[in-house]
Amino acid sequence: MQFSLRRLLLVFPAFFLAVAIVTLWDSSVLVTPHYYRAHMRMQAVCYDLKYAENQYGEGNPPEDVISQWLAGRLPANSRFADGLGEPPGCDRWGNPYRFVRNVRSPDGQHMAIGVYSTGHDGVSRTGGNDPDDINSWDADSMEYYVQERQLRDRVSRTTRGAILTPFIFAVMLACPAFVRSLRRSKTQPQPQDTAETTPAPRD
Repeated sequence: MQFSLRRLLLVFPAFFLAVAIVTLWDSSVLVTPHYYRAHMRMQAVCYDLKYAENQYGEGNPPEDVISQWLAGRLPANSRFADGLGEPPGCDRWGNPYRFVRNVRSPDGQHMAIGVYSTGHDGVSRTGGNDPDDINSWDADSMEYYVQERQLRDRVSRTTRGAILTPFIFAVMLACPAFVRSLRRSKTQPQPQDTAETTPAPRD
């Protein structure tokens, strides 16, 4: 019973070792580059809008023109088309970016223009401050997706670790037996050569 219990207790270190191997193998842990790229993209859109505002004057382009530009529906013959340039495209969920005027960052900094993504649900009830929204004025606005990604990674690592555990367990059981067999083979006396040797003939 004691020997069987020892074997059973090996399951726990085998599982933790399997999870550690999967974690080292998975290079995407805690990495969410597409959300950081989305945040940087929105900041770039803000710079484009500020440039256009400097070019056409404060309050220009009008809000409806900016909304058309963000949605990719601004007519090519619009007098603001050249100043705004190419539209930024959609966010990673296929929805156009949106903008607001006069926003404040979490540290109290005033920003004349802010751009945001409505997130995976495609809806924003707070003008870019929903938990699933990503905006240009708060670098921590993608934390919702960072935590979501971390949770998915933890579940994935645990599942793959459980699948790998039986193999690690089998290796852990086989290693002591293999070492014992090597020790026995080294300590076992070598058979002596009992063949009689014929004396060399004398002259």
